[in-house]
Amino acid sequence: MGLIGLDIYPPTTMVELIPYLLELLIGVVLVSGVFRVIGKIAEAFINSVRRW
Repeated sequence: MGLIGLDIYPPTTMVELIPYLLELLIGVVLVSGVFRVIGKIAEAFINSVRRW
């Protein structure tokens, strides 16, 4: 299983559930971080265009 390669089938036992949830949480954090960076770049670009 990769970093975000979540299985198609959900886990059936608690031993499988904990790594599945950790991987899901890591994926959500990474995606939200990327969108935050993209938003800051877009905000900086828009602010620089408004000054001209």
